[in-house]
Amino acid sequence: MFQTTNEFVEDASSLAESILASIADAVIFADDAGTIRRWNRAAADLFGYSPPEALGQSQERAAVGARGAVAVARDVTARMEQQRANALR
Repeated sequence: MFQTTNEFVEDASSLAESILASIADAVIFADDAGTIRRWNRAAADLFGYSPPEALGQSQERAAVGARGAVAVARDVTARMEQQRANALR
């Protein structure tokens, strides 16, 4: 069976979307202007923006969100370590 070019492109696109949805790692595709065009569920979990919130936004927005999340995580970890050290005194 031969496919038309359009059918082939549709099948390839569908496969790519399925793979993107099933990958456990955060995957973000941005165009040359830095606009987010694809954003999977793992990216949403990591950065805190749902796909509808992220799509069409600047990739810098995601990067700022990630740095903020990392800074918060470091702060929480440092506080927990300090509390643990204080409890051992």
